Amino acid sequence: MSTPLPVGILIPTRNAAALWRDHLPQLQQVIEVAEEVVVVDSESNDGTVEMFRAALRHPRLRFFARPPGLYASWNFGLAQIGARHSYIATAGDTTTPAGLRRLCELATRFDADVMLSVPGFVDDAGAPQPKKRWPIHDLLDDLKISAPAALTRSQGFIACVLQGASGIMGSSASNLYRTIVMQARPFATDFGHIGDTAWGTANSVGVRFAVTPEVCASFVLHEKVRPISVAEQTSIEDRLLAIARRALRDALASGSVPPDAAVLEKIFDHFAALRASFRPAKDAYDTARKRNPLWILQPAVWRARRERNRIRRALRALWHDALRDVRF
Repeated sequence: MSTPLPVGILIPTRNAAALWRDHLPQLQQVIEVAEEVVVVDSESNDGTVEMFRAALRHPRLRFFARPPGLYASWNFGLAQIGARHSYIATAGDTTTPAGLRRLCELATRFDADVMLSVPGFVDDAGAPQPKKRWPIHDLLDDLKISAPAALTRSQGFIACVLQGASGIMGSSASNLYRTIVMQARPFATDFGHIGDTAWGTANSVGVRFAVTPEVCASFVLHEKVRPISVAEQTSIEDRLLAIARRALRDALASGSVPPDAAVLEKIFDHFAALRASFRPAKDAYDTARKRNPLWILQPAVWRARRERNRIRRALRALWHDALRDVRF
């Protein structure tokens, strides 16, 4: 048997039998190349744990039970891992032995704390969704990255912050993490389903990111159970920006970034002002379209659309210029 990869695989579960059942053979192939496997279950009552116990085989497979709480379970599971790197296998999202091996190879080459890859998107039926784009695509385009590369700390920080609630962390199923970093810097547990984004916002100024345009894992685009409201989105984005400002000020005070990095404060101010203007413009356009099927004949709706697009372009230009001009 070949030497296992220095990777611990975390499998967080909660009533996920239906999502995992069809992927168990592939999951078994993946865990066979890893150093250890940790399953953290949160009160499943659909046979998830029994299914995993019957189907998965690994000499260092351990099961733990924890109360419900997505990122709390992730943090607990990561704390149990001793391997150099950690991979989080989220329900229904899959990698391959080759994909995991590639992530591990690149994380080692770049000495990365977080190794990011582009997800291969599929719908609930497994059909590829090649037109779907995430912020990581914009990052690759703006930095003209066509092969695996390390990001500077400024690029990682700017990319995380100036994408708001989207971030560049994307799906953890397509990332590989340095275990000791995640144990020292756990995921936030008070940001709903975007704890990964909050982690990037809070920590990217002090960690090393690397990125590859290669697809190393798939991500299932599930339909949202409850769309987020404008008020909720605004609150989350304001909290994220406050975290980014605090992270920058702490880094400046400790001397871990050069004094020139203080220019990001003005960039964050500009970002906040643009985003505050974007919300009502987008809301006015979206609301008018929903209320009036003949919106295309309404000049006011077209004005709202133009304003939304203008601000969207300005936000994109701010992101592009900051990535290019701020370097540390």
